[in-house]
Amino acid sequence: MGKRQGLPALSVALAVLALFAATLYQSLKTYSGINDAEAIRAKYGPWAVVLGASEGLGAAWAEVLCDSGVNVMIAWRRQAALEQRAQEMSTACQVQPVVMDINNGEQVSKRLTDLLKSQDVGLVVYNAGSHVLGPLLTSLSSSI
Repeated sequence: MGKRQGLPALSVALAVLALFAATLYQSLKTYSGINDAEAIRAKYGPWAVVLGASEGLGAAWAEVLCDSGVNVMIAWRRQAALEQRAQEMSTACQVQPVVMDINNGEQVSKRLTDLLKSQDVGLVVYNAGSHVLGPLLTSLSSSI
């Protein structure tokens, strides 16, 4: 099988996978109570922070939380992408874009500490394509 013959099969496989993922998401949303805005706000409070929220899964997390009435601080290193994402999001919540370089552990720790002090944040979603080396949670909990 040549490369050109394999492309249609790959396209079909990707389409089936996308359909499966969408169906799974809807099922989880329906049966897990994700769509129960009052329960989400009661459990996590009025604010959430989503790191890596300008695209992909991070953007989806931010949107689901916002649609549930949770105010969202979205963090990413590119200011233009953040501002665009904030404008695109639902008006069901307050959206606060926060520019932060996820690759810089000291900056992440300091910015998260500041954010956690400034609002009643009950949920932090770390969905960045990078990770912070070191005891982030320990340093955050001792600073706030």
